[in-house]
Amino acid sequence: MNLKTYITDGRQFQHLSEIRQVGVANAMLNGVEIKRDEVRRDSETRPQICNDDFRKDIRWKLGFVAALNWVLDLPGEAQKYLDHLPDK
Repeated sequence: MNLKTYITDGRQFQHLSEIRQVGVANAMLNGVEIKRDEVRRDSETRPQICNDDFRKDIRWKLGFVAALNWVLDLPGEAQKYLDHLPDK
């Protein structure tokens, strides 16, 4: 993932890498993780193609899980970016 596409301010990399240390942000990410696991579990136990309701469709559910994984990966990706910056 190339975070420079989404983050233009260098300080934001630092903030994002430390987001789990901020109480309310950590609580939000925990909620995202719970929702991701719920949708993934449902799609594994009851996969279905449903053209009438896209929210029941396995294709939408898998995309939703992928999107939530992307959000959950942001702090780690920001830390990787910071770790690879040259020393001054």
